[in-house]
Amino acid sequence: MKNKLFFHILIDICIAFSLLFLDGLRRKRKEVKKLCKKLDDTQSSIQAIEFSVELLGERYNDLSNSVKSLRPNES
Repeated sequence: MKNKLFFHILIDICIAFSLLFLDGLRRKRKEVKKLCKKLDDTQSSIQAIEFSVELLGERYNDLSNSVKSLRPNES
């Protein structure tokens, strides 16, 4: 009888620790999802900045070419 009670208590303890472990995993999964969302947002921002830099570079080149064409040739 004592052995049977001991094993039931042991099983209950194992179940309790398993539930705590699963709860911890669930929380970590939520944290990972939040971090992935932040990472996606950051990558989108970086792509937008890269595109803006490309446009600025093109406009700078256009402006530079315009200035060169308006400047009289110095010989």
